[in-house]
Amino acid sequence: MSRAFNIGPGRRVAAGLALFVLGLVITVSVAGAAAPAEAPPAATAAVNPLRNELDTSFTRMWANVDLISDRLATVLAALPAAPRALADATATLLDTAATPLLTLSKVLVVVLAVIWLPALLSRLFMRWMRHLDFTGPDARAILRRGLLDIVALGLTVAVAGVVGRNRLLGPTLFDAFAASIGLATIQWRIWMLPFLILLRPSDPQQRLIQADDQRALMAYRSAGLCFAAGFVAVKYLPLMIDAGMPVPPAQAVGVVVGTLIMIGAVFALQRFFAQSRGWRKTMGNVAKVMVLVGWALWTIGVSMLRFEAYNVVFWAMEVAIATYIIERLLSRAIAQREADGIAEKDKNRFSLLHVARRTMVPVAAAVVLVMLARSWLVDVFGIFTWEDWRTFDRALIMVISVLIVGHIAYELLGYWSSTRLSAPVAVAAPIGDHEDALPGAGQPTSRLSSIMPVVRGFFGVLVVATALLLGLSHLGVNISPLLAGAGIFGLAFSFGSQTLVKDIVSGVFFVADDAFRVGEYIQAGSHKGTVEKLSLRSVRVRHQNGQFHTIPYGQLGAVTNFSRDYATIKFNLRLARDTDMEKARKLAKKVGADLSAMPEYADQFIAPFKMQGVTDIEPNALLCRFKFTVKPGKQTMIQREAIKRIHKAFHDSGIEFASNAVVVQGRGGTMQEQSLEAAGAASTTMAPPQPQPAA
Repeated sequence: MSRAFNIGPGRRVAAGLALFVLGLVITVSVAGAAAPAEAPPAATAAVNPLRNELDTSFTRMWANVDLISDRLATVLAALPAAPRALADATATLLDTAATPLLTLSKVLVVVLAVIWLPALLSRLFMRWMRHLDFTGPDARAILRRGLLDIVALGLTVAVAGVVGRNRLLGPTLFDAFAASIGLATIQWRIWMLPFLILLRPSDPQQRLIQADDQRALMAYRSAGLCFAAGFVAVKYLPLMIDAGMPVPPAQAVGVVVGTLIMIGAVFALQRFFAQSRGWRKTMGNVAKVMVLVGWALWTIGVSMLRFEAYNVVFWAMEVAIATYIIERLLSRAIAQREADGIAEKDKNRFSLLHVARRTMVPVAAAVVLVMLARSWLVDVFGIFTWEDWRTFDRALIMVISVLIVGHIAYELLGYWSSTRLSAPVAVAAPIGDHEDALPGAGQPTSRLSSIMPVVRGFFGVLVVATALLLGLSHLGVNISPLLAGAGIFGLAFSFGSQTLVKDIVSGVFFVADDAFRVGEYIQAGSHKGTVEKLSLRSVRVRHQNGQFHTIPYGQLGAVTNFSRDYATIKFNLRLARDTDMEKARKLAKKVGADLSAMPEYADQFIAPFKMQGVTDIEPNALLCRFKFTVKPGKQTMIQREAIKRIHKAFHDSGIEFASNAVVVQGRGGTMQEQSLEAAGAASTTMAPPQPQPAA
């Protein structure tokens, strides 16, 4: 019993909304039956001298809202008479049929052909082109199958259109009804194709949205039922009016059908996105809002007998679904290329996929917003008249066009800089045997790539400012005072922010002098590290210990760059004084040849490792200098390797390093003789004097 009354939140929302609509219908029906409608004061409105002065946008909006409310009340008041009127019109429709069974059989054949023939043609095409992959999870396979479904549906529509025109059209109203059902089936099949490509209930590998088989099948069937009910109602109700059904009851039936479709769609969306989190839950809420907006515009359109706003929302929904499918295909392609490692091999195409994905979503969003703005501001609320909207529409289209073109140019600029220029080297912690490498000091970026983030930011600000100025200009606003005021404000701002101006100007000169680039290791005063980012007023430097410093350009002062062109390393080793210098030089040369032959260091050497000679003679050592020249970045690591190898080579060849021990050497003889002599001298010194005998 408890399970039977366990109603989820989606069911509670749907039930509450249904009860609200039912109560509204009953209330308005009773009110409409009790009180007769008053005649509109047309004569008063015609002679009112203040009407034109008060006819502002808000008064037009409230007037439209009042008109819509009155029309909707009239429609709902006719709801009690709708069932009887619908039955009478249906009987009249059937009376016009000469051979109803034959006509219905033809309609059934057309409907079944439109439903099943595309899938059959797709299977035949896939069997014919079996050398191509149509069933895998790859984005190309998904695209091939989608195009194949489009071709199969196009052939089906062509065949059904020819057959239906020749076999279903006739002089009677029932023949028109049969042709309308066939046309509704074709439209339903066309609209279900995007949901088939998106959900793929029978093929989870090619499903573009994250859902299990049960949820995908539920969503596909729910969409099919909603669209089927909508298309049948759109085709059937005009025929009922032609059969003699009064317009208000037909409108009431249309409102009820639209409300039922809305409740079913919201309930299906609630079930589909019940376990979603994050952006997927947000997407579900957006879909519910679009359904509610479509229902509201459908209700208004049926009440006012004006469907321009509803058609706009219908097409906007189609654009949104198509954009989402393409975005999912691009995301699948990008993810697969990253998993297969193709991103590094085919960097140009990989970056172009990212550009296409980031570009198409804002473009589609802008188109949808313009369509919705026109439908609501003009067709529904009447805030703008068509004359006012044409002026505003030109300005809006100009602004959005500039923003779209600027966004595409911005993304293409980023694509060009990421593929044609050296990408910034990521700063990573040293690992393995490369612990002595300078962090991030590999191959530095090019000069243009270092300042590209600043250029892109400046370009983005320029695009937005240009779009706003052009939009204001198309609205009739004189932008010359704005430009003059911006110049004066900039001058005042420059005087009040001298430190900021100093930083910016210093940064311009540092960039012009090419003092450092992203990825290079520099030292400025007490700060040193790898350059990570160049902004408009400061540079960010990452120290090898991990912390980073943000230094304004005006405070940099003298900059030392350790990563430019080459690095010459010189170091000294202390050898024993009896070392054979020629032998040591040859060993050092051999060590330098071995270092140059190592794969990890072969491309680093500019001048080989060698021994320059003796630089100084100390009391117990010969100070020898060694030298090599390499590309910046791995000089410390190469020095460590060179010292390790030279130590092993000298040890194996009998060359000893100098020692700090003090050696005492006598006048001559062997070590044993010198020891005995020293012992004898010590005993003679320490013995007491002997007494002399008396004479």
